[in-house]
Amino acid sequence: MPLEEWVIPYVAGLFDGEGCFDLYRHRQSLVPRAQVTNTNREALERLVEWFGGRIERLWRVRANWKQSFRWVLSNQPALDFMATIEPYLSIKSEQALLAMATDCVRPGRGRRWDAGTRDLLLAQSRWNNFRGVGRGPSPMAVEAAACR
Repeated sequence: MPLEEWVIPYVAGLFDGEGCFDLYRHRQSLVPRAQVTNTNREALERLVEWFGGRIERLWRVRANWKQSFRWVLSNQPALDFMATIEPYLSIKSEQALLAMATDCVRPGRGRRWDAGTRDLLLAQSRWNNFRGVGRGPSPMAVEAAACR
């Protein structure tokens, strides 16, 4: 069943405000991931209905806080999801593009990542998702400057 035309822009807005696109290390590989955290489980259940994935219940940090949940989508389904909503993203576009670009340089089945490339992509993903002040220069910009 095709999605209604308002769904993709709505989900992109949800991700721009509450979501995250990142890479995480699994053994010697990098795995793309899309996730959004919210206290409204019903909103996250819609994401499962529309795109798949799973919902995780998070620990409450303080007794007076509402229960939080996280929707998570990994691997190829996450890449497909990112490609679908990326044209509508404004704030998190760079995060999604990095994760999608990683798929282009991923080694073939049975081959290992070059450790330097893997670690640089992981550092850039963490830098893209850093909150607060003082995150310093982009790891990829530093690497590019060192190559000159």
